[in-house]
Amino acid sequence: MAIRKHVKSLCISAMAVLLVFIVLISTSESKILATNTQEGGQVFVDVFPGLWFYNDVGDVYARGIMIGVPGDPPRFMPDAPMTRAQFATVLFRTTILMSGAQRVANLPNPFVDVDENAWYARYVLWAARNNLIIGRPGGYFDPHAYVTKEEMATVFYRWQIREDHIPPNRSDAYWPDADEVSAWASEAVTALTSQGLFSYWPHEMFSPQSPATRAEMASVLHWLF
Repeated sequence: MAIRKHVKSLCISAMAVLLVFIVLISTSESKILATNTQEGGQVFVDVFPGLWFYNDVGDVYARGIMIGVPGDPPRFMPDAPMTRAQFATVLFRTTILMSGAQRVANLPNPFVDVDENAWYARYVLWAARNNLIIGRPGGYFDPHAYVTKEEMATVFYRWQIREDHIPPNRSDAYWPDADEVSAWASEAVTALTSQGLFSYWPHEMFSPQSPATRAEMASVLHWLF
C-alpha cells in the first residue's frame, strides 16, 4: 500500500512538472507569435505608435520588403539614407511579391565596383539588367552611394511601367520646390506625386537632391501596391 501511495505521489509530481512545462512552452510560443504577427513597427525600438511612418514600416516589414538593421535591440533606423545597393534589394523583393520569381542566376556583371560575392550583387545586377537602376559612367554602379529622392521617384516610375502597374491619379498636390527637380526626373516626380505616393510624408518640401531615408522609402513602398 505504501508503495502504491509513493508511486501515486510520483505520478502526481511528474504531471505537475509536465503541466508547468506545457504552460511555459505555450506562453513562450504565444509571445513569439505576438511578436511576429503584430504591426511591424512594434518590433523596432525606434519605431513606435505616433510616428508618421509607423504603419508604413509595419507594412513593409510584415511583407518582408524591408527589414531592420542588425543589432540588439533591433532597430529600423528610419532616418538613415538608403544606398543604391539597398534600393536594388527592396525593389527585387517588391517585384517578387508583385510578379513572382525573377531570374538572378548567371546575370552579366558590367560593373567594376560590384563584387559578385557581395550580399547585394545579384539584386544590383538584376536591377541593372532590367533597366531599373542605371549604372554610372565608366562602368561603375556606385552601390554604397545614397539614393536621392528624385532618383527614387525615377526608379519607381520605371518599375511601374515595367510591371504595367500605374496607379490612377488621386492627388493634386504640388511641391513648392518642384522647379528644383532635375529635368530627367521631372516626369517621374510629377507622376508619383499625382498618384499620391508622397502624400503621407510630413514634409513641406520635396528636396529632390536630398537622400531618401528608410522611412520615406517604406512609405512609398507601402502605398506602391
